[in-house]
Amino acid sequence: MTNEALWENNYRTIMNFMHKNARRPSKYAAEERWMLSWLKYNRKCYVRGLMSDERRERFELLEKTAKRLQRVNQFVYVVEREGLKKHPENTKNEQQQIYLDI
Repeated sequence: MTNEALWENNYRTIMNFMHKNARRPSKYAAEERWMLSWLKYNRKCYVRGLMSDERRERFELLEKTAKRLQRVNQFVYVVEREGLKKHPENTKNEQQQIYLDI
């Protein structure tokens, strides 16, 4: 398998994983760690300008998808699915979180 074919295979595998699971690969799951390593290595290549234009465009799409699927901290953001909204008077430093029904 050529490097180009291997890169394409890894790209598709990671993109399919994110679409199927609606999340980024986890560093805690052993079977997903290789995806994080691949992403980290390719981020370095992207920043250093070592990627071809085609790979750069495709990697930007992958990064955009990963950013959209970033894990949401339940104590900072509004949880719309459950119909809960963070109380506006509550600060981040308080231990207790107060929620109001919408």
